[in-house]
Amino acid sequence: MGRNRNMFQQLNNALTQNFQERIDKHSDKKENGTEMSEKIYSYSSLNNLRDFSRNFSNYMKENFPDIKRLDQVRSNHIQDFLNTKNSEGCSQNTLDTYKNNFNKLQEVVNETYKSVNWDFKQDVVTPTSQKQFDPNRGAGNAISKEDYQQILNYCMENRSGSGDAILAQDALGVRVNELSELKVKDLDFANNKINFTNTKGGKPMQRDMNNKLKELLQERCEGKSLGDKVFGVSDAAINKQLSRIEDKLGMKRHSNHDIRRMIAQQKYDDLRNAGCSKQKALDEVSKWLNHGRNRNTMIAKSYIKNIW
Repeated sequence: MGRNRNMFQQLNNALTQNFQERIDKHSDKKENGTEMSEKIYSYSSLNNLRDFSRNFSNYMKENFPDIKRLDQVRSNHIQDFLNTKNSEGCSQNTLDTYKNNFNKLQEVVNETYKSVNWDFKQDVVTPTSQKQFDPNRGAGNAISKEDYQQILNYCMENRSGSGDAILAQDALGVRVNELSELKVKDLDFANNKINFTNTKGGKPMQRDMNNKLKELLQERCEGKSLGDKVFGVSDAAINKQLSRIEDKLGMKRHSNHDIRRMIAQQKYDDLRNAGCSKQKALDEVSKWLNHGRNRNTMIAKSYIKNIW
């Protein structure tokens, strides 16, 4: 596994070793059986498993910092991860996906590292989601501008790595793991650009820096090396800080994704007010969210209210 590799690097190496490019999945399963194996057949699956591995690795670093190697991971660590995600509001579909990802990682890890014997499938139970159906979730669950401004004011008065990430989100509207994994080398201060490399599905994404954001990021980068994280915190730490602030201010809890929804809605409204057609505005917002074009149904459900 390599003494100096962190947990994500160990998992990523295992995923890379078992990526079977140009092998037909259906033909292979017909020949070798339909049971889950260590083989990964598509770039989409590879990237999704990488995203999940980074999520789990960050969680372990935050909650079990003494666990450095894959052979130290036990069933209770995985169960705790799933239970925590459940308490944070994950849907049943998401929890089922996470459990299936762990099942796949078990095959991948055991195939790659002969000294590791992960055997979690039977011990780890997928929790029943605590999240109740709410017709207002999705686009209707965006945080209000007023509440978000209160949160921003608190972060400006009580500076921290997690708080600065929340401040930066006001100009970025990115996923929380994209914030947490942002590195000094990703920032181009000369051209006022940010190049996000840790994106969902591996799609390149660039954001502009306004003067306020640039000043914040320059301050965060003082004394750091190119490979250092800008905010120095995990996505779990950012989420926890957001929840703490909301509780302290006595407001309804909203997630980082609800902030992203609010920013996306504002961009859509601004484009419409500037004369863009509904379709043009949707395409522009979808592109900005790094989803791509022709995603009307998903954008309407998750981000933008009252489109039609």
